[in-house]
Amino acid sequence: MELTYRAATLDDAAGIARVHCESWWSTYRGLLADAVIRDRTDFDKRLHGWQSILSGDVQSAWVALREDAIIGFANGGAVQDTAVATEDDCSGQLYALYLVESAQRLGVGSALLARVLDDLRAAGHARVRVEVLEGNLPAIRFYEKHGAAYRRTIALP
Repeated sequence: MELTYRAATLDDAAGIARVHCESWWSTYRGLLADAVIRDRTDFDKRLHGWQSILSGDVQSAWVALREDAIIGFANGGAVQDTAVATEDDCSGQLYALYLVESAQRLGVGSALLARVLDDLRAAGHARVRVEVLEGNLPAIRFYEKHGAAYRRTIALP
């Protein structure tokens, strides 16, 4: 099974929204209430959000494909919360990195992360922030493996 990676386009919005919704259930079930996950995985809302993101000025957005189907994505850019950026001395941020469950532990996440970090580095970001849901130990370990320093976790309501 060959994997390919490419910069995301507006035409990828539906595939990204599908992966985003699917991965929230496989990643956050047990960490968040089902009602919260259900609210955050409304496909139409995610699709509209990704259409908006991908039609704007995107610093970095990548997709991973297997047999022409999107199985993962990552995106990043400038830190969105300037107070946090000052506190952490980070100007860049990984906004999202999500994979369908069958694509996990195959190097897909590492490949997507590397591409976003390359883009952010090229855009002048020397330090990049990533936020991880409290209790998401696999994600914390993944980012630590890639050089992240653990500071604190973020809990969603």
